Amino acid sequence: MRNVCCVDVPLSRCVCVLCVCSHVVCALFFGSVYYQLSSGLSAPDYTNRMALLFFCTTYQIMTHQKTVPIMFNDRLLFYRERSAGACSAFPFWVSVSFLQLPIAFVDTLVFAGIIYSMAGLGGSFSFFWGVLYLTSVAGFQMATLVASVSPSPMAAISLFMVCLFWVFSFSGFLVFIPEFAYWLRCWAPYTSFVRWGFQGVVLNEFVNNDSLPLGQLYIDNLGFDTYNQEHCAGLIPLFIFIYSVLAWLALHCLSFERR
Repeated sequence: MRNVCCVDVPLSRCVCVLCVCSHVVCALFFGSVYYQLSSGLSAPDYTNRMALLFFCTTYQIMTHQKTVPIMFNDRLLFYRERSAGACSAFPFWVSVSFLQLPIAFVDTLVFAGIIYSMAGLGGSFSFFWGVLYLTSVAGFQMATLVASVSPSPMAAISLFMVCLFWVFSFSGFLVFIPEFAYWLRCWAPYTSFVRWGFQGVVLNEFVNNDSLPLGQLYIDNLGFDTYNQEHCAGLIPLFIFIYSVLAWLALHCLSFERR
């Protein structure tokens, strides 16, 4: 039998438009709150920038909560087509995963462009946008994995919130990494892709920025002095790969179809 794509195209198009609009609105909101951030030696010059960068990073993941109910609608269609021998797990997984790439590209580019100009951020814009893009794709793959292993939408939403709590808690902003107990610090922050995204944009903003002369001090306090920004950005695709492979395995091996 010929493999076919099982994605609900009209629903996906509607979500794409709404997603772009939500990114524009939220970017304008964040840009207004953190409009033209000041530079210098005072603590707010640094803490405000860290807060904005954290919000920019975490927003990319939170927007993918909508993926969970959409994935369940698509999964029901996938189960029906698989039972008829018309679709297998791999093409369905490919269609779902690769459909998100151009959407995230546009969403994060618009979002990053508005934030970067309104807040007056420094560093490389392309790196700032690239990290947000990778973080968004990783968040989408995490949401897809959660939806793939959950028996019901309510269970998936609950599990997704648990995953958010984990990756946010060990991002290095809510609690600085050196402040964790050693038994937790030596492994837990490495499991959070948000940590690597947040660390990457912080280093991009603070390193070699003449308008922020105390940047290295804050980098040391955050515990971000061990890995450079390129290393951080290079680790996020590893999470994307792991989440996507696990999601495919879940679709291939698990079935919550009710007859």
